[in-house]
Amino acid sequence: MSRPRTPSKILELKGAFKTNPERARKNEPVPNAAFPKSPPKHLTAIEKKTWIEIVKHVPAGVLSDADVFQVEALSRLLALFRETEAPPMTMYQRLEAALGKLGLNPSSRAGLSVEKPVKNKYAD
Repeated sequence: MSRPRTPSKILELKGAFKTNPERARKNEPVPNAAFPKSPPKHLTAIEKKTWIEIVKHVPAGVLSDADVFQVEALSRLLALFRETEAPPMTMYQRLEAALGKLGLNPSSRAGLSVEKPVKNKYAD
């Protein structure tokens, strides 16, 4: 399996386009809105609890509205994992991969590059 592409924003922050600006992907899609605060209504009660738990633990600034389906899939998988008495090894592997995509393990978290929100001193 090939290596997933690094988002252009992260490459830009690392300075990858300073020497080769023509390599920038100008038409890369960007998320439209913030991540929703509540889980989808069609999830079961346990899946809703895992949704909230996952969102609480994902590093700030990682999730956007484009990640709803990823979090839904992970919450369903985590709920099923917890309900299964002896989960198969493939379920462990799927869970580990899904957690890594959202920065929920040490090695994937180390690779994240998230801009810190600027506090507006006039917001109060």
